[in-house]
Amino acid sequence: MKPFVGWGLVVLMMVSAVSAEVPAAGLKIRPIQYISTDRIPDDLTLPIDRAGFQIRYLVEGEHLAALDSVEIDSIRTSDGVELSRPKNGKPTHRVGDSPMVSDDGKYCLFTLEISQGPFGKVEELTIQGQLTLLCGDELIHSQIELVEGQSPRKIEGPFVISLVRSKASALSPAAASPTAANSKPTTQVTREPNPREGVPRDSDADILLVEIVGPSRILTGVEIRNGNDVLTPGATINQPGRRSYVLPADTPGKLAVSIRYWNRVRAVKLPIGSPMDSKDMRYLKQLRQILDEIRAERARPAPDFTEVRKKAGIIGAEVNRVMKNEASRDYPAKQNLLWAARDELPRMLATDLLKPSKAEESFETRLKEAAMWLGEK
Repeated sequence: MKPFVGWGLVVLMMVSAVSAEVPAAGLKIRPIQYISTDRIPDDLTLPIDRAGFQIRYLVEGEHLAALDSVEIDSIRTSDGVELSRPKNGKPTHRVGDSPMVSDDGKYCLFTLEISQGPFGKVEELTIQGQLTLLCGDELIHSQIELVEGQSPRKIEGPFVISLVRSKASALSPAAASPTAANSKPTTQVTREPNPREGVPRDSDADILLVEIVGPSRILTGVEIRNGNDVLTPGATINQPGRRSYVLPADTPGKLAVSIRYWNRVRAVKLPIGSPMDSKDMRYLKQLRQILDEIRAERARPAPDFTEVRKKAGIIGAEVNRVMKNEASRDYPAKQNLLWAARDELPRMLATDLLKPSKAEESFETRLKEAAMWLGEK
């Protein structure tokens, strides 16, 4: 059975030229692919990937520049087993090596890998956390010329770009992505799992570097040209605040460098497991209010349900009209709101309302399910 997966969470590391964090507006996130591993015998010695579960998430919006890290609050199975706690001091989850952001800034794709099991028995997996993205106001295209010995450094926006000759031994590998071993580990996102691949093994070898110092996360493209020829770097090395493109030593000392980057970048927080659609939360509150008013009227000496029935019919019709076009298995909160308004509410109103009914219980259950998917704890 394919498990339903709750909305997870991600947080971004702040970099220079990035403004303070602001709430998400117009961003949506949903799981689009699931890869599950059933239970594997402990005594199986044949080579096999024992990774427990992988979820691929898609973020949709505008002006997306980068994703940096993931912080997880909870990974819980349907039977209440919490999978987010470190096992033997090691984190139980991480972000895959290659999160991607589309060039037009409309999509971000990343994979959450979870090592804990037993996933062969999982029928529902609920993930809660927080996502922080870098979003920009405008995509800038710019080209500059670098001439070795004459103008080795150029400043473009928040970046300093240099043409440098060096020895291979002067290069230090990018720091490995840290993951805190605590109850809420944060996984920093990297794009190059092997940053030194392509660097000459001979430490005395001469190399030419195009170095870009600045918030490299907001770069969407870098192109290096020698005349009309596009040069392919032997390696790209990412370090905090610095990206180096390694070129052969015989590369001419006059190059054109084109860059694309987002300006006026801000960090945007996108919760996973909290209300991402204010309309959905409004409908949830309205349906809850109907239930509260029925129970309040029931406690009166002479209950009269005329007004609450009328109100319930109007609200139920609106929720049904909107949710039938939006609800699906990919949006479980909307699906439960639809079931509550279309199915359970009419059944509840068909009773005499003077005492609790099975229909009332089912209606309340649907509202609780919707609240859970909207992130209420």
